[in-house]
Amino acid sequence: AVLLEAERFSVPDQQLTKVLRYLARALSAQGKYHEFEGIYEKSLASDSELQERDGHFPEEEELNHIACEYVSQGREEEAKELYRHVLAVLERVRGQKSAVVARCLSDLAGIYAKTEEWKKAEELLKRAIEITENSPTMLSAEMATSLHNLGALYQKHDRAEEAQLLFGRAMAILEKHTSE
Repeated sequence: AVLLEAERFSVPDQQLTKVLRYLARALSAQGKYHEFEGIYEKSLASDSELQERDGHFPEEEELNHIACEYVSQGREEEAKELYRHVLAVLERVRGQKSAVVARCLSDLAGIYAKTEEWKKAEELLKRAIEITENSPTMLSAEMATSLHNLGALYQKHDRAEEAQLLFGRAMAILEKHTSE
């Protein structure tokens, strides 16, 4: 009803986007993921001013908060399900190689690591690193975080040499960008 009224009265895109995001959050909380995807996609598409600058992705951060709540309540499977749907929408709207997709992959990898699904976590972190490495606006903090997380995963599994290399790369990135 709100969406129909918003269209009828030409509500500004910024306000409409906010309403769509809240509706998407409510649908995700209810587990209505098929409805969620459509509304979430509309919210991203209607927000023409949203850009991937400085690693700030409000649309992902809001949903990450919900996923973290699920994890804190021991509802890891629901958090994974939410992220799978978020990723599907972000890949369609922002592109499979966008920085926000890389961040979501890294966040989802953290949930898989928590549930000791190491191979899946490793796969997601490698994909996040690949996206960030090949991004024209390589986000140093995102890259360093993903490298560190993959290194920590390797360290847990007695892959110390590989972990050391990843930790070294992460430190080099942070030192370079900190000095700038």
